[in-house]
Amino acid sequence: MDSEPQLNVGVLGLDRRGHALVQAMAEMTPFHIQAVADRDTQLVEKRALQLGCDAFDDYRQFILQSDFDTLFVPANLHSCLEHVRLAIKANHHILKLAPMSRTFEEAAQLHALCKDQGARFDVVNPGRYTPSFQAFQTLVQAGQVDRPFLLRLFCDVGLLAGLNPELYQIHPDNQTSWITDQELAGGGVLLHNCYQLIDQLILAFGLPQQVYSLCNSHSSDKQQLHHLTEDTALVTMRFGDNLIADLVAMRHWDDRPTCQRITLFGRDCKVTVCQNNLTIHDHLGDLVKENDLRHEALEIDKALLTNYHLSLADPQSHPFGSDAEANLRVMAVMEAAYLSARTGSPEDPARILSIEGL
Repeated sequence: MDSEPQLNVGVLGLDRRGHALVQAMAEMTPFHIQAVADRDTQLVEKRALQLGCDAFDDYRQFILQSDFDTLFVPANLHSCLEHVRLAIKANHHILKLAPMSRTFEEAAQLHALCKDQGARFDVVNPGRYTPSFQAFQTLVQAGQVDRPFLLRLFCDVGLLAGLNPELYQIHPDNQTSWITDQELAGGGVLLHNCYQLIDQLILAFGLPQQVYSLCNSHSSDKQQLHHLTEDTALVTMRFGDNLIADLVAMRHWDDRPTCQRITLFGRDCKVTVCQNNLTIHDHLGDLVKENDLRHEALEIDKALLTNYHLSLADPQSHPFGSDAEANLRVMAVMEAAYLSARTGSPEDPARILSIEGL
């Protein structure tokens, strides 16, 4: 790939979730990080010095004064939506950390704006490049699970992973307080922590026909629950007449590690996949096969970025694994789940897509 032209990249927001991908870009010849922007002046100047690029603490000037091909967006949209739109109107491609947006309507509007401007809106979805989940998709597509009838998805996440929970507290004046604000965050554990699982589900079995969900918060009785995003979600989905799925998601205000798992039940076996391995048990519960698929996170980031770079040069031969259309389907399922939680009735993601003509 050294012979390929370099891709100039701007980084909007130095969110810690995007740090690893920025570092991977910096180590890859096909990428040139031209400028970084963050409202924390000391942080952005320090990071720009490390990366050897320009630094901006004004998002608007960052967009207007830079000449990059792709805008990588680790920042959450509540803090930079107008600047992402400005970048699209300047014909910059967008590569955003999941989720695609806060709501399906917002995602559809950004997608439409990109189509009008001839730009792309892609989403960083490491699950599509993780060996264990790739093996799961191969197994499903090959029909190796006979007559699948039930999927169980599980997500358990600690919001303060990597931080000291005794020193780091969510406070109304804290910069992370948006996490509990429904308008700013768009959603809670379902939107922000189950995105990859929902994407894997759709990739394997398509859109569910019905989505029913319940959500609640861990807040005390004194707090106004309707202002808080959900910490617990239970989602049930129907795929045709013979397959159903349930998703249980929990987030905790501590530093426990994240656990994400999918279990698929078929007539003769059970397949379980998580971040580092895939196991197959027979109908009696005996282990038939176990694949140890441990990997380095940097390998996944570089595989994703390689695919992204190739897709811009030759989209027909190298389509990107997480484009706007795929992510709009994920957002439609999310929208159906949140709508169901409000109405108390099952919702149809396909109907949500059709309303936007998608």
